[in-house]
Amino acid sequence: MGLPRCYHKFCFNDIRALRAEKYTVLDWITSIVHRLELKNPLAKLANPANPANPATRTIEYYLGETHVCRRFFEVCLCLSKRLTDKISNRVRGIEIVSPPRTIPYNPKTLKVSQGISFWLYFFGAQAQSSAPGHRHFPVNMSYYYIYLNEFWPWWKTHRGDWNASPSSAPSADQRLAKAISPLLNSASSIQSLFRDLCNRNQVQEDRKHEDEPEAEEEFDWSSSPANPANPARGQPDQEPDYTAQANSSVLALQREPDFPSYTTLMRARKDPQFNDVKPRPKHFNCRCPTHAALMAKIELAKTNPREKEEYDMQMRVHHQECKFWRSLEAQLQNQAKDSPELGTVLSYDDTSAIGFPRMTNRPVKSMPNDRVMMTPLNLTNHGTGENVYFYDFKNKWVHGSDRMCTILYHVLHRIKTRPDEGLGNQDIGQKYSKKLYLMADNATPNKNNTLFSFLSELVMRGWYQEVQLLYGPVGHTHNGNDAVHYIHNQICGNFDSITPAELFQNYVHTWRTETTRPQPVIVECQ
Repeated sequence: MGLPRCYHKFCFNDIRALRAEKYTVLDWITSIVHRLELKNPLAKLANPANPANPATRTIEYYLGETHVCRRFFEVCLCLSKRLTDKISNRVRGIEIVSPPRTIPYNPKTLKVSQGISFWLYFFGAQAQSSAPGHRHFPVNMSYYYIYLNEFWPWWKTHRGDWNASPSSAPSADQRLAKAISPLLNSASSIQSLFRDLCNRNQVQEDRKHEDEPEAEEEFDWSSSPANPANPARGQPDQEPDYTAQANSSVLALQREPDFPSYTTLMRARKDPQFNDVKPRPKHFNCRCPTHAALMAKIELAKTNPREKEEYDMQMRVHHQECKFWRSLEAQLQNQAKDSPELGTVLSYDDTSAIGFPRMTNRPVKSMPNDRVMMTPLNLTNHGTGENVYFYDFKNKWVHGSDRMCTILYHVLHRIKTRPDEGLGNQDIGQKYSKKLYLMADNATPNKNNTLFSFLSELVMRGWYQEVQLLYGPVGHTHNGNDAVHYIHNQICGNFDSITPAELFQNYVHTWRTETTRPQPVIVECQ
């Protein structure tokens, strides 16, 4: 009989204990390297067969005191091939340093390199990451917006010509450039400045019609109504479109020599080193108010480097907060899967009401508009992977704390009261866990005194010793429940469903596997 396989040497609890190091050790990769160095004392010595290539030195892999193969070592500790290679090279004493990227010089390639440098800065400062090698494009910024409001100030900053004379902007209105320059230290209104310029243009047009010679004169800032020392002048009879004139003037100021075009910036975006940045998703969730306010401030302060740097710093702090929330969310979900006895993690989220009968996403035109509206709520148990949809009538009860407490009570009662016979390790671990994590949106039904009293009752009756309510930053709380909502509303909703029963039957055509298919539940609040 042959030697036992690696997976015969460990049970489920042994593997779970080995994986638990990820959540208890700050730098768990270094601890793995130190253990392997003790088991491979000769790994840093040269290989006699091939001394020139240190990567050929053999590494033996151990889990505790048990020798295992490399493949089982990766699977047991949830390591990728790239990360395992990194650990092995550190055991061998090899530090892999990527060579700096060099681009041959020519006028076009130089502009592409400027675009690459900008994307390195931009994605490093604003792209959120949910896992190593996986970054998300900022959802509320279009490429054209980035080109005008992010790339151009960055390009000007690196050139160091923010304080250059107004004549450095060819093809721009020189009077406008001189008029804007005092605004660096003034709280004057941009709108009044453009109103004054429009008045001056109207006077010049009248002079042309009267065949009078047009006098070339410098713009008098002291006579402008934007100057706080002077009273406001009269308003024109017809209010001009100041926003359109402001946008056209800004575009005129941006036409500078050597400034890369929009096509060049997009060519740099397609560089292979940005393949880990996922395309910008399209959805209609509400924007983060902090993000929107900072974006507006950065837009107004783009001609003031000091203020712009301050707002950029606040934006980077805000993005770090969002990255930390994503990291915490992923850590708790992985902990619930690997070590369910350490805590039960539930996340839940509402979606838009669905009306019955539902004749696909594009109903028949001649059908009446009367519908029976039901509101779905999706709840995910991240420890067991269970996914449930709760439906209740939209206009029969107020969607407040009573519905939320009813749903949570039945879910937690099922977890705590099922008999041990026939349960798996995940279910048994959750049954006896003493910590509960609830992740939800920043909505009134999810944070109120009634819900807090209900959770206090759970602690008082001994179901849990600690309950944590987690709410992400406003506008950044979208998690895996939103992906399930998309399948539910768009894909499953594209089937004919006369009653909720037909909708539940269509689950089979939408979610093909039993493990990913949600379970429908009808809720009746008392």
